[in-house]
Amino acid sequence: VGATIEPAGMITGVRLVDKLSGPRAANVIRIEVWFTNFDDTQAVNTLRRSVERCMGTRLDGSVGPAPRGETKSHNVGKH
Repeated sequence: VGATIEPAGMITGVRLVDKLSGPRAANVIRIEVWFTNFDDTQAVNTLRRSVERCMGTRLDGSVGPAPRGETKSHNVGKH
């Protein structure tokens, strides 16, 4: 994955959520990419397309269909 996702400087974390088994099983694995600058629409779209392209790239370097990502804001208001 190294040096293939742009703009890499926006990424603050990655989370793998396993929903394959257990009481709330949904038969999916979700990858969350946490990032800054949500209001920079152009950079966020570039990041999303870059992650989708990376996810669609096979081990032999060929590119297959990429899973479609969602972009969600997780702004937390004051409590």
